[in-house]
Amino acid sequence: MELSLSHLSLMIELTESEIYRMKLIIDNPSSTEEEVDASGEHSMQLLSLSTALAELYKHKWSDNCNYPSYEDLVSSVQLEN
Repeated sequence: MELSLSHLSLMIELTESEIYRMKLIIDNPSSTEEEVDASGEHSMQLLSLSTALAELYKHKWSDNCNYPSYEDLVSSVQLEN
């Protein structure tokens, strides 16, 4: 299945939001060691996925595609969190 920019942008937004959520758990002093360990492992998988999605998005993206650049897409997700 070929992923469109629309699909990729949604997947990137969801992945970045989940990475942010995992970071909150890891940085929370009241998180248990098990939560931190699980979040750390999950974060590593998400970071790998994030890298792959970024490469795909940047490969498909062009100035006239009516989608934000990868950097703008990710910064908009960070602003929402």
